[in-house]
Amino acid sequence: MPTEIVRVSEGTIPNGADGRLTVGYWDIRGLGQPIRLALEYVCADFVDVRVHYGPGEPSTPGYKQFWKDEKPALAASAGLPFGGNLPYLVDGDVALVQSNSILRHIGRKYNLLGDGSAAQSSMIDMLLDQMADCDDGFTGMCYGSYNDGGKEDYVATKLPTLLTHLAGVLADKPYFVCGTPTVPDFKIFELLDKCKVAFGDDCLDAAPTVAAYWQRMRSLPTLAAYLDSEAAIARPLNNAHAQFK
Repeated sequence: MPTEIVRVSEGTIPNGADGRLTVGYWDIRGLGQPIRLALEYVCADFVDVRVHYGPGEPSTPGYKQFWKDEKPALAASAGLPFGGNLPYLVDGDVALVQSNSILRHIGRKYNLLGDGSAAQSSMIDMLLDQMADCDDGFTGMCYGSYNDGGKEDYVATKLPTLLTHLAGVLADKPYFVCGTPTVPDFKIFELLDKCKVAFGDDCLDAAPTVAAYWQRMRSLPTLAAYLDSEAAIARPLNNAHAQFK
């Protein structure tokens, strides 16, 4: 079955009560995109809930107020812990927040956690946490300093370090853990893809193995079909108050 996309800016936010796997995030790429990519890769039947930040613009009282008003009811009806948050996932009796926890659940459900050995499991855990840090750095630059020297500093210093480290871990493997994609690959691919959007198509060229990895991921049939469709979010990467969206 095809993915169902539900954009909400008023009313009730879907809570997974119909039994279908439901994920929710802002109507941007952000932390939600690796989750969407993993689910699209395995052709999962899921509801992709995209929450709008309106009706107000940044620095106005209405900005994100819809989510703030609706979050308690969603958390209560879906059983989300910690008062709910974005992203969220509801899958039967599983209700989760935190993007890496959601990816691990998807990995268990759809066999995206390698062979289950201690070596591969530990590598997956490390990569998920490391990429969360790397994505925080990129996203913080987009929100806070992109137009004030942040872009140039990232390209000159942080991007080369990121590519060197990724090339070292990837080595001669097709994917970062084993011969098929695992959940960290979707976080890594998404960060690399966002770099291409922010800095230009050639920004990975200094690390040929990483550039080839990006192309390998981009060419996976189910992923390519999704990314080439109107369902995929090309922009914005970030919410409306970011310097680079």
